[in-house]
Amino acid sequence: MATDGLACVGGDAPYTSCLQHCSAPDIAVACVRGFFQHERALPMSTRTSTIDLDASFDPRELRNALGRFATGIAVVMAGDDEGLMGVTVNSFSAVSLDPPLILFCMARTLNSLARLEQVKAYSVNILLESQQELSNRFARAGEDKFAGTDWHPGRSGAPRLTAAHATFECVPYAHYDGGDHIIFVGRVVHMHAEGDDAPLLYYRGRYRLLAEPEA
Repeated sequence: MATDGLACVGGDAPYTSCLQHCSAPDIAVACVRGFFQHERALPMSTRTSTIDLDASFDPRELRNALGRFATGIAVVMAGDDEGLMGVTVNSFSAVSLDPPLILFCMARTLNSLARLEQVKAYSVNILLESQQELSNRFARAGEDKFAGTDWHPGRSGAPRLTAAHATFECVPYAHYDGGDHIIFVGRVVHMHAEGDDAPLLYYRGRYRLLAEPEA
């Protein structure tokens, strides 16, 4: 049994073996720390692993793998002098509580991308499980998405859905390069969330419904 994490690193055993054999958590942590210090001291050609920064993947296989992460569905809404904009997204995430920040991603191919980058405010509307048709409508291009949609101006001036699982009205905080997408970070200036209705979910390319665990 190893009693000295650094001695363990100095031997021939990989660090996973150190974790398996070290007798105490603090020794195991020291062992792993020592391993990485040892690795950094070695020439690149002799390190135990390398990362291929030029790795490429079949787009469909990558999409299918990423689709194994279940998400909610949201509709981002905004307006400018040219009219209203709305896009369905599932790349929504919380970022920070202080300040209150959220993010979503938009494809660079989006027709209204340049306009969306210039708006003064937008809303992110988390959809209810009964709003699949609304999700489909705002996922399509080239039609009047707001016709027949129940919406109203929010406190920020941005359009927002009248009914939603939750709504976050935001002002732009930052935009970042995200490869073939732009990452929008928004600062929440108003939010609305109430009721116990279930959200609309998306998993492996299909809408899903939230199931309560059996008692």
